[in-house]
Amino acid sequence: MLAFLVVGGLSFYSCDEPITDEDVAGILQALGWLEESEQLEEIEEDIQIIDDETGLPSSVNLLPNFPPVGDQGQYGTCVGWALGYNLMTALEAIDQNKSTSQLASPEHQFSPKDLFLALPANQKAEDCNGTTFEFAFDKMQERGIATLATAPYVNMGGCTSSPQSSWTAEAANHKIQSYRKIGSTTSTVKNYLAKGRPV
Repeated sequence: MLAFLVVGGLSFYSCDEPITDEDVAGILQALGWLEESEQLEEIEEDIQIIDDETGLPSSVNLLPNFPPVGDQGQYGTCVGWALGYNLMTALEAIDQNKSTSQLASPEHQFSPKDLFLALPANQKAEDCNGTTFEFAFDKMQERGIATLATAPYVNMGGCTSSPQSSWTAEAANHKIQSYRKIGSTTSTVKNYLAKGRPV
């Protein structure tokens, strides 16, 4: 039976129980997403509106472009893991046609620690307890992100330190150009995935 634990709340959910929006928000908040600080309405929408399932492949698998599953441990750094480690690693893997064996190496993975520490204190909660997608995307666009080999995910402390200058120098080579929000219909998401674009 599929079940998962809500960190801090010790609430269990199973396939037999419907999961509400409040349940999902609680789970994400426990992992470190500061939903109440997110300003999604200010994020530009993609100009390409796709809502047609005609001609879509029967399946799409982008997993070979992602690094192995990581572990954020006791810290509320899920946004750093989602955007830094997973998304940025996948984007570079797609752009540079990296192999699965390359993606298993920290030299080809991006550091959630570097991304999280690069955020100013007013953009993250105390004691490594979260941030927003918008703040993290903005930092990936303006500063970039260092690799996991350069900035390993160890010794997070209270997340009050700043990234080392060598991390910042490397991060400048790994920036995103832009980011946009997309429609949340199933057809839109399927179309983006079919074009090889992680969402």
